[in-house]
Amino acid sequence: MMKCSRLNTMETFKNGFSIERDGKVYTLTEEEMFDFRFLDNAITGQNCLDNYRDIADDDDEVDVIDRIRNDEEICYNLNQSILDDVLTDTACVEYEKCQKYIKDNRNKD
Repeated sequence: MMKCSRLNTMETFKNGFSIERDGKVYTLTEEEMFDFRFLDNAITGQNCLDNYRDIADDDDEVDVIDRIRNDEEICYNLNQSILDDVLTDTACVEYEKCQKYIKDNRNKD
């Protein structure tokens, strides 16, 4: 597993993501972070549409995909809908994984 640079930690990330470029540190604002996450999720939704397009056998579907694949809001909402369905009823899995990691790390210093 890759560790993040010390420029950003889970604690500092709450206040924005920082990058260092040309010796200067730039920190994204809360609004910039929202925009970044929104677009990141929209791109994932766009990728889903592109994957579906590869198997679509209906020219009308392909036409619609070609029309909507660059609409950030539609792509974001598609990705969120997929995540909502995938993550439904995951409490048991989350509970079991937390237990496993707690057990595995209980006696580590």
